[in-house]
Amino acid sequence: MSSNSSKYRFEHEMAPHVDPKWAATFTMELNIRQAAGEEIGAALAEVGIEHLRGHDHLSPGR
Repeated sequence: MSSNSSKYRFEHEMAPHVDPKWAATFTMELNIRQAAGEEIGAALAEVGIEHLRGHDHLSPGR
């Protein structure tokens, strides 16, 4: 694992199809707002799912 991929490991695990730098900034903003870790993980997972839906990788009936 390269240093860049380990730097964004959490973000990649929670939202693998989302730009890791964007996800890291998103995570930092939620930390500033004192969001709980579970809330941050859930938000990243939701962003990942919505990203896939936006690219038609997930659709009802598939």
